[in-house]
Amino acid sequence: MRAARALSLCACLAACTATPPPVNALDGAVAPDRASAPDAATMGGDVAPVEEITATPPSFGAGFTDLTADIDTAPPFRLEPPSPESGGDAEYTTGVFTAAGVILQRRSTSMEPREAVAYRYDPATRALTRGAALTTPDGRGVGASLMADLDRDGRLDALTARPHFEVLWGTDEGFEAPRSLDGAPGDPMRYEPSWASLNVDDLDDDGWLDVIVGASTCCTTCREMKLFLRTGPRAFADRSDLLGDAPASTGVAVMSTALGADRALVAMGDPCGGQDAPGFYRRASRDAQGYPRYAPFDPIPADAYVRIMSPKPERRRPITLWSPMGAAVADLDGDGRDDFGVSLNFYVGRFQVREATPFADRTTANGPPTLVAAAGRPMIPWGLAYLDLDQDGRPDEVVAHGNDHSAMVDPAYAVGPQRVRALWNAGNFRWVDVTAALRLDRLGQWRSLTLGDLEGDGDADLIVGGLGEMPRVYRNDAVTGRHGFSLRLRGATSNTLGVGARVEVYVREGDPPRRYVAGGTASPFAASEPLVFVGLGEATRAARVRVTWPSGLAQDVADLAAGVLHTVVEPALLAVEPPSRHLSAAARDDATVRVTPRNPDGSVRRGAAVTATVTAGAARIEQPPMWDGAAFVVRLRAPSAPGSSVVEVRVDGAPVAVRPRVWWD
Repeated sequence: MRAARALSLCACLAACTATPPPVNALDGAVAPDRASAPDAATMGGDVAPVEEITATPPSFGAGFTDLTADIDTAPPFRLEPPSPESGGDAEYTTGVFTAAGVILQRRSTSMEPREAVAYRYDPATRALTRGAALTTPDGRGVGASLMADLDRDGRLDALTARPHFEVLWGTDEGFEAPRSLDGAPGDPMRYEPSWASLNVDDLDDDGWLDVIVGASTCCTTCREMKLFLRTGPRAFADRSDLLGDAPASTGVAVMSTALGADRALVAMGDPCGGQDAPGFYRRASRDAQGYPRYAPFDPIPADAYVRIMSPKPERRRPITLWSPMGAAVADLDGDGRDDFGVSLNFYVGRFQVREATPFADRTTANGPPTLVAAAGRPMIPWGLAYLDLDQDGRPDEVVAHGNDHSAMVDPAYAVGPQRVRALWNAGNFRWVDVTAALRLDRLGQWRSLTLGDLEGDGDADLIVGGLGEMPRVYRNDAVTGRHGFSLRLRGATSNTLGVGARVEVYVREGDPPRRYVAGGTASPFAASEPLVFVGLGEATRAARVRVTWPSGLAQDVADLAAGVLHTVVEPALLAVEPPSRHLSAAARDDATVRVTPRNPDGSVRRGAAVTATVTAGAARIEQPPMWDGAAFVVRLRAPSAPGSSVVEVRVDGAPVAVRPRVWWD
């Protein structure tokens, strides 16, 4: 992590902040000036002229309410203070949202979970009540980085960092014993180094959620990212080979997303052992078994601010040189494409995504971007998210700032107390600081940032964790005179969380849509449920919402009210029998794929033409799909030898984007 960043960056931090800069009247914080970073003119670069901001943010009323204000004095959830035995390092905290409330956690700096406590949210008192400690059957803390129903059985499962990654399948009583992601029981330590981050998506388009894992420490013989693909309802396989021979690095935040025309994997973190690591990978091909292969690419322009402000020999190096820690995508300028933000040393870089790379750098639309602490040194950004704070239809920005580990062990690099920063989107990549108005300006050392809808009232609540800090749960009580709602997606043919779904909101029929994506945040140490938060402006209802699922199915939902967390369930387009997708090759068992073409309102489209082909593997389809009165039936005949097969279905000539895989054991 940033504890291991290049010494040249630490030296720059000390040298570039010798003179405290002036106070910024906008937000009361210490403002950046050109002394806080190398001067662009001397580096051969230029900073674009800054346009005057004429728009004004609204009053936010009560802003955010800290629901954990008394957690410092509420045992037994306590942090152990730094000690000589720990090398001066402090414990750190994270939090995740659940359907009933939140789970707050503390961990050692080696990622080992020490305590996880469930807090229930009481709608009557609007307060959190401490519940039970969450433990595994062997008595250890859960340390969940993501909690969700991964296997569609109605129970919450946990993906954990302990410091390697495991999955705990939910039961009526709690959790089963932890298993590594590739299925081995117990406490395996064969995955080195320690792992800090994860995210989920359907990487191979089979309709099942897969897991992306990021490394937390430098290991020159290891990967920055590992891919675990689902091979059964409760089984994964390590398929990191799909990344090729990429150099090692750390991956403190990882995600899968669409960047313009590219389906991409993103791994944010430090370079490792002097090796350059890409940071970005895009799909390059499919192998003979139908699995996607990824190749590194660099969408950051050569004249980006992060590059022109660096010594000339470093300008062509990947973005990982500048220690990115968090990333997020959202349509920041309303052009229908998801733009990209990344927390760098020592500011947030923002890039306007275009259909063809490179992106356009919009980092300096507000001028030099560095935020400086009271002690005169640049704050260090970590967790980053885009969400519509005032529900005007434009995504705003929230970023957590805090020390890295080197600042904990060496006072020479300590930045001092830092804060979360909230920026209001004034349009055209310009921003206004509204942190104080939202009451998010508590000083500390903040790192992780997770989003949820605690009350189900349609606006985004936050959990902020920190290094040596108690976690903070912030309920969104902002009142702006505008309205919105949130969406929870439940995939049937698509992955169960709807990650990657595109959402178009028509406030009034005939108006241009407002566009969103499910799962656009990658934060260190903890992952957010992929809720979609929609701003309606002054309207109290949306005339229509169109969800384009990862399967390609377009579903329309009419007349959604503001102030509510709505759940949208995908109508089943494909269904595989047996649901396990595993059959015996020796017994020559048949698999069945049922295809139900759908209209946008979810009704069955009976007049559709359906075809099916095997695109990988030796299985065969013996006859065209047959209509049985409710669906088209595709019968897949087993091959004579073990393996797997991929089925591609076309409806009226258009391929269904989910391509189910069937295994012959």
